[in-house]
Amino acid sequence: YRANYQFQHYMPLTKQMTLAVNAEYGLGNGYGNRGGLPFYKNFYAGGVGSVRGYASSSLGPRDRTNGVDESIGGTHRMVGNIELLFSLPGFDRSLRLGTFFDAGCFLVLEFAVGAA
Repeated sequence: YRANYQFQHYMPLTKQMTLAVNAEYGLGNGYGNRGGLPFYKNFYAGGVGSVRGYASSSLGPRDRTNGVDESIGGTHRMVGNIELLFSLPGFDRSLRLGTFFDAGCFLVLEFAVGAA
């Protein structure tokens, strides 16, 4: 199973500035004693859609065995973003600049879910 929750809120501060807040939480695991999720269903972060400034899917737990450094993802993911967006004087309000702060956290937890 996998579950995701996302909260987004845009707050106008002035006529030219807007504060945007985004929070995401995801969790997943396999059923019963089948183990965790397949690697392609794990949670990843990094890149434009989550934590900017990092390569796509580069954040989170890694497998460093046999001299290979691969991202394996995690069973829980938390990502938070705060952006201050402001329009440029003399331009249409659809053209904006912004400054941002992004953060992310991964967890790999082992627990079982199933029917008895």
